[in-house]
Amino acid sequence: MRISIIKPGIFSTIQDLGRNNFLDQAVPVSGAMDSLAHRIANRAIGNNDNAATIEFTYADASFKAETDILISYSGKGAYLNFNGQIVPHDRPLFFPEGSVIKLTPNINGVRTHLAISGGWDVPNLMGSKSTYVPAKLGGFNGRVLQKGDVLANKND
Repeated sequence: MRISIIKPGIFSTIQDLGRNNFLDQAVPVSGAMDSLAHRIANRAIGNNDNAATIEFTYADASFKAETDILISYSGKGAYLNFNGQIVPHDRPLFFPEGSVIKLTPNINGVRTHLAISGGWDVPNLMGSKSTYVPAKLGGFNGRVLQKGDVLANKND
């Protein structure tokens, strides 16, 4: 399963629950800012709690399903819209290849986590897939997501 980023939003990164064993080496934990939403998105899709999610900040993003996808989202930062309709959060959602999904802002929150069945396939560095942008560490090339980025699940 794969998606391509059409519009990345303000600050969208790959996150998990962070790297906890390297503080003595000045490596911050990083990880999901809303760990509850991260866990709920993962559990809704059948992933373990620490599977990588995309963390969208303040929404205003969109992506295209490059293959059939099975996803879930959680958090108060955004609503997922498909064909002009808000789709429910905290549950599995199937979208066929070619679907364009938009995230629209929710004034009641900041962050939204998007999980895909199997988790996002990015390198595990120092026990985590979380992005730490200042050090260009982890996540998708150590940076925020950009237009044209293609992300796949671990099983693709």
